[in-house]
Amino acid sequence: PPLSWVINWRITDSIYAIEGDFVAWLQTFSHPVADAYFSYIYIYGYIFLLLFPILAYFVLADDRPIREATIAYALNYALGLICYTLFIAYGPRNVMPDLVDQVLYLYWPESHLLTSQVNANVNVFPSLHTSLAVTVALLAFRTRDEYPLWLPVSALLAVSVMLSTMYLGIHWFTDV
Repeated sequence: PPLSWVINWRITDSIYAIEGDFVAWLQTFSHPVADAYFSYIYIYGYIFLLLFPILAYFVLADDRPIREATIAYALNYALGLICYTLFIAYGPRNVMPDLVDQVLYLYWPESHLLTSQVNANVNVFPSLHTSLAVTVALLAFRTRDEYPLWLPVSALLAVSVMLSTMYLGIHWFTDV
């Protein structure tokens, strides 16, 4: 974040101008079951989505999947780091606190202790949760012969992670 403030390329207003209150509208469908589901997906589903393929691909005789996954993860983080350095972008919960609830922190306040250690409020563009989740689903498609059940599981989790980032008020649709 300190380097981002030197560059000072603020894009939050542009993002808001593009999509307006979409995340606030999405939260109108709020329900306690959805709050629980998306909160756990955002933390635990995401972690499972990232770790399972590494373990599964590591045990394959063919080392291509583990190499592809490692490179894909690294590229996602590199692109995220570049964007987080270049752009200052606040999430919907920071821009529209009167319209967008911080569902994750309301449902599970302790999660703030974990997320505050690895995130900054200005690091929302792009959503690494989304980019990595989609990457894993694409890798699952490539390894569908080795792990046929992993493709539908990873696809469901990837879509859930994408929705959770917005439903929880963390990311804009544009980030996703």
